[in-house]
Amino acid sequence: MPAKVVVIGFDSMEATLVERWASEGRLPTFRALGESGTLFRPKNRVDTLPSTIWEELTTGRLGGTIGWYWNRCQVIAGEAQLRQAREGDADLTAVWTLASDAGRTVAALDVPQAAPAPGLNGVQLREWGNHETAFGFGSEPPAFADEVVRRFGEYPGPRGDDCEVHPTDEDYRRLQTGLLEATDAKGRMYRTLLDEREWDLYFAAFTESHCVSHQFWRFFDESAEWFEADAAGDLRTAIPDIYTRLDSSLDHVLAGVDEDTTVFVVLSHGMGPSVGGPQTLPEVLVRLGYASGHGAASNVRGRLPAPVKRAIKAVVRGPVRRRLQAAAGSLPQPLESPLTRALAVPNGRCGAIRLNLRGRDPFGTIEPGAEYDEVCAGLAEAIEELEHADTGEPAVVSVVRTDSVYGERTHPNIPDLIVRFDQSRPITSVKSDRVGTVATPIEEHTIERSGDHTPESRIWVRGPGIPRGNVIEGGDVLDLGPTILELLGVPVPEALDGKPLRLTATAVA
Repeated sequence: MPAKVVVIGFDSMEATLVERWASEGRLPTFRALGESGTLFRPKNRVDTLPSTIWEELTTGRLGGTIGWYWNRCQVIAGEAQLRQAREGDADLTAVWTLASDAGRTVAALDVPQAAPAPGLNGVQLREWGNHETAFGFGSEPPAFADEVVRRFGEYPGPRGDDCEVHPTDEDYRRLQTGLLEATDAKGRMYRTLLDEREWDLYFAAFTESHCVSHQFWRFFDESAEWFEADAAGDLRTAIPDIYTRLDSSLDHVLAGVDEDTTVFVVLSHGMGPSVGGPQTLPEVLVRLGYASGHGAASNVRGRLPAPVKRAIKAVVRGPVRRRLQAAAGSLPQPLESPLTRALAVPNGRCGAIRLNLRGRDPFGTIEPGAEYDEVCAGLAEAIEELEHADTGEPAVVSVVRTDSVYGERTHPNIPDLIVRFDQSRPITSVKSDRVGTVATPIEEHTIERSGDHTPESRIWVRGPGIPRGNVIEGGDVLDLGPTILELLGVPVPEALDGKPLRLTATAVA
């Protein structure tokens, strides 16, 4: 049974590899897409808020205006403690909900960052097998999740943190096997569900490319400084093996789609070598005097070896520990102290800084207006002075105010400054005249991942009236949702930031 619009998404599948391997014939399904339709290379904001990419793809709205930017641990305006974002913290109304409200039949299957959408005219499956989890396994209607498990079984691959810890080669092999089995399982399930009903919109996603790229980059990329040249051959081919299997599963799903259906195949963003940089920011802010600690305590703490810091943390407890943490600028929840002027917050490949702003944050001390502008400018100037400690080359490309990207609609949850670090090689030690040398290994502050995200997004489109073989350098990931709605004959809400793509455009890049 044909669908009017089919969208198949791939999470964190590196587009430059896909294009290269498609041209070489290793990924025949992607090669056929390029020959039978149009390829868009749209812009995105992965170099600002990397984890809002799926929000922008599925809602058509700027992630910085939604307020859901690092759901595992982020700031919620009006609260002093960073925490996991929850349902109700942000409006994540997706294109399938808009289509359903207009009477279209929809399916949304395992799409990342998909909030519960009760009352759908169709089905939604959430986090049966996603790399990142936000809402937990469930569905609309609720009984559909049980039906999926009964018919297709439990997800055979890793979810969430199960992707992360692999101390031995055998652990990596188990992960690889699970991802291969999961890719096949999703392909079978997606094709079966596609065939069973006439859908107006069918939107499904594969996330196995996300996990394999984070974990196996150390075995794959010979140009990366983390490359393990003596790794076993099966580990070195894990990424191309998973990409090849994903290509095969895509072919299996698309074989159920007729020529009257418009097909979108979407690569959200990509993956390359992990280089770090953001993990140095907490100590940089202490040295610059923006953390709760000032003077001798913070200076001493900043220069203690990591084992000594851990030993002190293990021994000192209670109120004494909190007073020491405040004096040293290392409070576990810095926004709880009015002495904190700025703190580094998690934001993936990009550094992010939150100012403790009066009227927005419960213990805020920086005044909106002139003082805010002055602090932002001063921080940007100091951070842009950071250099690679070993070579003296710039470690920071730029520091950007988020309101310069998202305008006056910037959500109050969003960090105030984004630090774009040099991506040419790993950053574990930075220096400047103001802060001295700050050495912070990547693995001390983050899960050790050898791969991290790149800003490469792609949208292939094929279907009635779509030119064949076109490559268009343009569009925006925000445009996917409005384009789908237009194809379905659903009015595009004015609140959306994207606009429908010109699918009949003939420009070739």
